[in-house]
Amino acid sequence: MEEQAGPGATLERMRRDLPELGRAIENLPVVLRRLGEKITDEHNSADNEKDATTIDHSVPMTGGAVMISGALLLGLGFQWPWLGWSMLLAGGALLALGRR
Repeated sequence: MEEQAGPGATLERMRRDLPELGRAIENLPVVLRRLGEKITDEHNSADNEKDATTIDHSVPMTGGAVMISGALLLGLGFQWPWLGWSMLLAGGALLALGRR
């Protein structure tokens, strides 16, 4: 048992495996470069897929907010009613643009 697990056996295994370890260390820069390229490619492809499937809701949401603001101005009797109507029309236009 001592022969298989002792310090002498450990040194012998290290001496025997040293050439293989050297080859692995020589190949390490190539392996790391390929790994980095693969990670970068996967990250870029995930970003492209996300961009293609993401829907931009900011325009219709802005349109809805502008319409609500215009309705509030009209409902509260703001002194320039044309501003409330303009905001209602602009909000409706933004909603229509956002639905395309």
